Amino acid sequence: SFGRIAIADIEPDSFREILHRWCGQRDGAAYPPAGKIDPFLLPALVPNLILYEVTDNAITFRVVGEKVVTTTGGNLKGRTLVEAFGDTPYVHMVEGQLRECAASGVPLYSRHDFQLRDDTYKDAFHSRKAWRIALPYGEGGRVTRLLCYQLFSKEIETHYRKDIDFGELLPKTVFKIEV
Repeated sequence: SFGRIAIADIEPDSFREILHRWCGQRDGAAYPPAGKIDPFLLPALVPNLILYEVTDNAITFRVVGEKVVTTTGGNLKGRTLVEAFGDTPYVHMVEGQLRECAASGVPLYSRHDFQLRDDTYKDAFHSRKAWRIALPYGEGGRVTRLLCYQLFSKEIETHYRKDIDFGELLPKTVFKIEV
């Protein structure tokens, strides 16, 4: 249900640079081995990185960059997506994206609103435009890590919308990258 996108069509430029470096790490394989993970593929984006561990049961934050910590309001290390952000349709959408990246071994690019619940107001969320690239790494024919870089726009306050059909939204906002 995801769209497809060529590397040349990805914004911002830094994501295209990361993809070219990731492709260089593959050595002819579908994705690089986990031992080649290098958070410094593009040093300027280190504050925006997330390294996830992928198992059958969970996707867990292992390393979280400073800007991600600031944007989300806390260090997420050791927590799953649901533990960090709650059991919401948005969280399940993001988890589904990351699981598809791990299952297919194909990098994903997404651009959509990042929503973080504000518990001081009922049904209020802080929302930012977010651009994410997820790069699979693995061993033994299986993706075990996802190295992600995420950029955020300025914060805007929104109210939770129950009418969003994430299944309809995905092909317009999440893309498998043609490498």
